[in-house]
Amino acid sequence: MAITVSEAAALVSEQLNIQSGAVPPSPAMLQDYVRRAARRLIAEARPVYVTSGAMTALALDVTGKAMVFHVAVNNVVLLQTEWMETATGVQVTGYEHAKATDTLTVWYSKGNAIASDASTIDLDTIHGSDWGYEYIVTYAEMLAELRLSNSDAANAMVHLQRYRTLERAAEQQMAALLRARGDDLALLGNRQQIRAQFGAGYWRPSSLGGFLNDSDLIDRTAGEN
Repeated sequence: MAITVSEAAALVSEQLNIQSGAVPPSPAMLQDYVRRAARRLIAEARPVYVTSGAMTALALDVTGKAMVFHVAVNNVVLLQTEWMETATGVQVTGYEHAKATDTLTVWYSKGNAIASDASTIDLDTIHGSDWGYEYIVTYAEMLAELRLSNSDAANAMVHLQRYRTLERAAEQQMAALLRARGDDLALLGNRQQIRAQFGAGYWRPSSLGGFLNDSDLIDRTAGEN
């Protein structure tokens, strides 16, 4: 799902009961905190995205990719020796059954490129539509409380105590996110191990594909007369 920065910032403001027009942080600052929280999420947790498309010359460009984890051709998970990561995407190099226009599916992480004026943040990952949202809000709240500790000097210690509480919550949320990410990547790894165990022959298309029985023999078990 794509997180709307202004909505997440409004949630931070509501949960911390920040009065607009009073002491900082301002709404613009809160939106910047949301972006900073998202950058930290992507850098630390490296969420996994997936994309598919028809290959061109056994290659596929993957926009914004940082690192490729797994690759599949027509839903057959390739081994690490059957593809290579390029500067712009993926090149299939050692899978003998691949054809130039086959569908290539790529699981990958993105670079940490969230613009300073970004209005939305793409978190449409394999981990679920709400993955990372709570962490982003919590981390943005941490930054807001840190700013409030400077702006509201009379209650500075209260804000710092809240900061520490939020920090512990953020650490727990990140640990849960990393576990979920590890489980999801393990499923893909298991598919790759199964492929390696059975070998390339297991995935070879049947030589009888498209075979037309043009004989005069009758198959009575199929109800033919």
